[in-house]
Amino acid sequence: MAKAMLEIFDKEALQRIHEKSVEILDKVGIVVESEQVLQMARQHVSRVDMKKRRVWFSEYELMEWVKKAPKEITLCSRDGKHDLPHPSRVSYAATDGQPVEVFDLETGVRRYSTYEDCVQLAKLADALPQIDLYWPMVAATDKDPEVCSYYEFVASLENTTKHIQHGAHGIEEAEFQIEYAAAIVGGRDKLERRAIISNTHTPVSPLVQEKAQIEGAVTFSRANLPNIHLIMIILGSSGPVTIPGAVAQGNAEILSAIAICEMARPGSPQLYSFEAGAMDMRSGVFLSGSVEGAIMTAAACQLSRMYGLPNQMGGFAASGAIPGYEVGVQKAISGLIPVMAGADCVVGIGGINRSGVESAIQMVLDCEAWRSILKTVEDIALDDNSFAMKAIEEVGPGGTYLRHIHTLRNFKKEIVIPELVSGHSEKVSLGTEEEMLVNAKKKAKKLLAEHESPGFEPGLKKELDAIFKKHVDRKLKVKR
Repeated sequence: MAKAMLEIFDKEALQRIHEKSVEILDKVGIVVESEQVLQMARQHVSRVDMKKRRVWFSEYELMEWVKKAPKEITLCSRDGKHDLPHPSRVSYAATDGQPVEVFDLETGVRRYSTYEDCVQLAKLADALPQIDLYWPMVAATDKDPEVCSYYEFVASLENTTKHIQHGAHGIEEAEFQIEYAAAIVGGRDKLERRAIISNTHTPVSPLVQEKAQIEGAVTFSRANLPNIHLIMIILGSSGPVTIPGAVAQGNAEILSAIAICEMARPGSPQLYSFEAGAMDMRSGVFLSGSVEGAIMTAAACQLSRMYGLPNQMGGFAASGAIPGYEVGVQKAISGLIPVMAGADCVVGIGGINRSGVESAIQMVLDCEAWRSILKTVEDIALDDNSFAMKAIEEVGPGGTYLRHIHTLRNFKKEIVIPELVSGHSEKVSLGTEEEMLVNAKKKAKKLLAEHESPGFEPGLKKELDAIFKKHVDRKLKVKR
């Protein structure tokens, strides 16, 4: 399990949050916009109002299903080299997704994202070793809106072997993703054993399970594939302005989604996921990367552990619109705190401007920061080598350790050496671009030029193209 060094609430406070979450679901209930899912819930829950589309849970009814979710799961990779056991020993890092804008790597101009951007960003994520899991980062706005997410999904699987996390907006899209991934691993039974894809399900705060989202999640559960139930709550807007109230509401939304998915298939894998922030009361915009959001995320880590659920937390978030100091501060706060709270995975690499735009340069910058963040929770050995008594004796008073063999043998694993700055940034003249940004851009371009996308062998590619065409034609036919 990821090492937890920070606790926001004690056990009594966590229990009280749980009780308030249950009270919300027992008194207020949750709206479920899918008649199909409501019909399923009627078979397992005593209070369902089909006309109001509302479900109420008692504590027993809720926890009976939540407890069926497995405590350990593995998000698998296509090549088997990047499998991610949950709970994790150290926190994993995942990309941000999935706005409609990107910063052009060549021109630096912010523009609408395209299918080619989907390809390039997936390829860069494959090349960056700090990225463990890939969430398609941008939308393919140059494709038909009805099927653009199909293109994003395919671009991801073709250009990285790392685990793919995507959203299935409805039953048809979920079935497409499942059939496509099953063909890659050799059948649905093998996909159940090696889940190379997972589904991001986002309930709508406050207290709504949206039709397409919950139906996609239920479809994934029936295939025994992981769902990440991601709450994106905003203090004073989609949630109460107080942290305990917002956490209790978000917890209720997540637990109700998990319970519903477990009704579809008991024992199917579910992840607890929380991303939060405050609303700027001056303008009404979401303050992504705020300290309040990081505190709530840390509390959510504690709750997920209390329930024995693997988690994935929001982080590396920023309201700042361009890479620079503002973004750096916000990402440092929102990235470090969930790691210190023991998050299995932190999502957000590459995103800026309230996750409204993605940047290849920011991906590289975030990976640089991630190296230092992981250092904060690294186990510190207390053995003879780490105390360095022999070196201290040999160097003696007034000496230097620079040339000592102990320093030469240990400095690479003891010190996080910056890769994007030289340590001579004072030589950069005012008015010029920061050295770190210049080097991040160079690194991104170099990786994209030299890294080879994994792709598929010709026979499999032909089969996958046929699956893609079948589902796209089906979706567009329904549209017409």
